[in-house]
Amino acid sequence: MQKLGVIISWLVAVLYALSLILPTGYCLIHGCRGAQGDTFMPAFFLTPFGILATIVAFISAVRNIKDKHPLSGAYWPFAIVFASVLLGMIGVTIVSAHLHFLKH
Repeated sequence: MQKLGVIISWLVAVLYALSLILPTGYCLIHGCRGAQGDTFMPAFFLTPFGILATIVAFISAVRNIKDKHPLSGAYWPFAIVFASVLLGMIGVTIVSAHLHFLKH
């Protein structure tokens, strides 16, 4: 049952990361204006679940690297992406809170 939970968290974390990365790449290449920013809506919808799943998947990836899993080299890119997503969400939270308190 624990492995099923880890598999589900990896799946949600990868989908969450892709829902952030793919629209970002599109907007950087083509430039997004107005309603084209709606491509980020799935990421906003998945935020509560995506962050929790990303934390669990990041811990799992680090644990597999630390335990010298036979495929530990394959876990490094995932760990880097998951850490980047988490740092990005922390940054967005700090900036949002800062902007909110500047208004009041």
